[in-house]
Amino acid sequence: MKLTPSRLGTMWKMIDRILVIECEKVPKIGSKIYDKSLREVGVVVNVFGPVSQPFAEVRLTNPSKYVFGEVFYIMEKIKK
Repeated sequence: MKLTPSRLGTMWKMIDRILVIECEKVPKIGSKIYDKSLREVGVVVNVFGPVSQPFAEVRLTNPSKYVFGEVFYIMEKIKK
C-alpha cells in the first residue's frame, strides 16, 4: 500500500498550540496532519461537531503561524 496526501480541510481557528480545522471528511483521532508543503504540523486529539460538517482539534508539534483558510492534509493508504 502507498500513502498519498488527501485534503482534510481548512483552518478555522487557532488557540495557543491548538489548531481547529473545518473538515471535509472525518479524521481518526491520532492522525498526523500536514501543511501544504507536507510538513507534519500536529496530531488530531478530538473531533467534534455534526457529521455533515465536522471539526478537528489538532495539537501542534511545532508552534507556527497559520492563517484562516489555510489547507491541511492527512496521509491515506491507497491500494494498488
